[in-house]
Amino acid sequence: GTDLVLVWGEGFDSAMLPTGAKVIRLDGFASADNAQADLFIPISIQTERSGHYTNFAGTVLPFSACFPPVATVAHAEGLFTGGLFAGTGRTDLTPAGQPRRLAVLT
Repeated sequence: GTDLVLVWGEGFDSAMLPTGAKVIRLDGFASADNAQADLFIPISIQTERSGHYTNFAGTVLPFSACFPPVATVAHAEGLFTGGLFAGTGRTDLTPAGQPRRLAVLT
Protein backbone atom coordinates (compact mmCIF):
# COMPACT_ATOMS: atom_id res chain seq x y z
CA GLY A 1 0.00 0.00 0.00
CA THR A 2 0.91 3.66 0.07
CA ASP A 3 2.85 4.80 3.13
CA LEU A 4 3.01 8.54 2.55
CA VAL A 5 0.82 11.01 0.66
CA LEU A 6 1.89 14.54 -0.24
CA VAL A 7 -1.16 16.80 -0.63
CA TRP A 8 -0.26 20.14 -2.24
CA GLY A 9 -3.00 22.77 -2.15
CA GLU A 10 -6.65 23.08 -1.33
CA GLY A 11 -9.62 21.08 -2.59
CA PHE A 12 -8.30 17.58 -2.03
CA ASP A 13 -10.93 15.04 -0.95
CA SER A 14 -9.51 13.36 2.18
CA ALA A 15 -11.76 10.36 1.53
CA MET A 16 -9.30 9.46 -1.26
CA LEU A 17 -6.48 8.86 1.23
CA PRO A 18 -5.25 5.26 1.44
CA THR A 19 -5.94 3.66 4.81
CA GLY A 20 -3.03 4.11 7.22
CA ALA A 21 -1.02 6.47 5.00
CA LYS A 22 0.81 9.35 6.66
CA VAL A 23 -0.04 12.77 5.18
CA ILE A 24 2.20 15.75 4.50
CA ARG A 25 0.07 18.73 3.52
CA LEU A 26 1.31 21.92 1.83
CA ASP A 27 -1.29 24.68 1.70
CA GLY A 28 -1.50 28.44 1.68
CA PHE A 29 -5.01 28.69 3.11
CA ALA A 30 -6.62 27.79 6.45
CA SER A 31 -8.58 24.56 6.38
CA ALA A 32 -9.81 21.93 8.83
CA ASP A 33 -7.89 19.40 6.70
CA ASN A 34 -4.60 21.02 7.74
CA ALA A 35 -5.08 19.89 11.35
CA GLN A 36 -5.70 16.31 10.21
CA ALA A 37 -2.35 16.03 8.42
CA ASP A 38 0.56 14.28 10.12
CA LEU A 39 2.72 17.19 9.00
CA PHE A 40 1.33 20.53 7.85
CA ILE A 41 3.62 23.05 6.15
CA PRO A 42 2.13 26.49 5.45
CA ILE A 43 3.26 27.71 2.03
CA SER A 44 3.15 31.10 0.34
CA ILE A 45 0.56 32.10 -2.20
CA GLN A 46 1.34 33.88 -5.48
CA THR A 47 0.97 37.39 -4.05
CA GLU A 48 3.69 36.59 -1.45
CA ARG A 49 6.44 35.53 -3.89
CA SER A 50 8.09 36.47 -7.15
CA GLY A 51 8.57 34.13 -10.07
CA HIS A 52 7.89 33.45 -13.73
CA TYR A 53 5.13 32.01 -15.87
CA THR A 54 5.54 30.54 -19.33
CA ASN A 55 2.49 31.41 -21.43
CA PHE A 56 0.87 29.40 -24.23
CA ALA A 57 3.29 30.89 -26.79
CA GLY A 58 6.34 29.89 -24.76
CA THR A 59 7.09 33.42 -23.59
CA VAL A 60 8.49 33.62 -20.06
CA LEU A 61 6.84 36.42 -18.08
CA PRO A 62 7.93 37.52 -14.59
CA PHE A 63 5.64 38.40 -11.70
CA SER A 64 6.53 40.14 -8.44
CA ALA A 65 5.41 39.69 -4.85
CA CYS A 66 2.75 42.14 -3.68
CA PHE A 67 3.19 41.37 0.02
CA PRO A 68 5.99 39.83 2.07
CA PRO A 69 5.17 36.33 3.36
CA VAL A 70 4.76 35.74 7.09
CA ALA A 71 8.06 34.53 8.60
CA THR A 72 6.64 31.06 9.32
CA VAL A 73 5.50 30.49 5.71
CA ALA A 74 7.68 28.55 3.26
CA HIS A 75 7.88 28.87 -0.50
CA ALA A 76 6.98 25.44 -1.91
CA GLU A 77 9.80 25.60 -4.46
CA GLY A 78 12.32 25.99 -1.63
CA LEU A 79 11.09 22.81 0.05
CA PHE A 80 12.08 20.82 -3.03
CA THR A 81 15.18 22.71 -4.18
CA GLY A 82 16.85 23.58 -0.89
CA GLY A 83 14.72 22.47 2.00
CA LEU A 84 12.80 19.52 3.35
CA PHE A 85 13.07 17.20 0.31
CA ALA A 86 16.35 18.44 -1.18
CA GLY A 87 19.87 17.10 -1.18
CA THR A 88 19.03 13.44 -0.68
CA GLY A 89 18.99 12.40 -4.33
CA ARG A 90 15.97 10.32 -3.33
CA THR A 91 12.27 10.76 -3.88
CA ASP A 92 10.84 8.19 -1.50
CA LEU A 93 11.63 9.99 1.82
CA THR A 94 12.36 6.75 3.67
CA PRO A 95 15.45 5.20 5.29
CA ALA A 96 17.85 3.62 2.80
CA GLY A 97 17.08 -0.02 2.04
CA GLN A 98 13.43 0.26 3.05
CA PRO A 99 11.33 0.70 -0.09
CA ARG A 100 8.15 2.72 0.34
CA ARG A 101 5.56 4.10 -2.01
CA LEU A 102 4.92 7.84 -2.20
CA ALA A 103 1.69 9.09 -3.74
CA VAL A 104 1.34 12.74 -4.71
CA LEU A 105 -2.32 13.71 -4.86
CA THR A 106 -3.21 17.25 -5.85
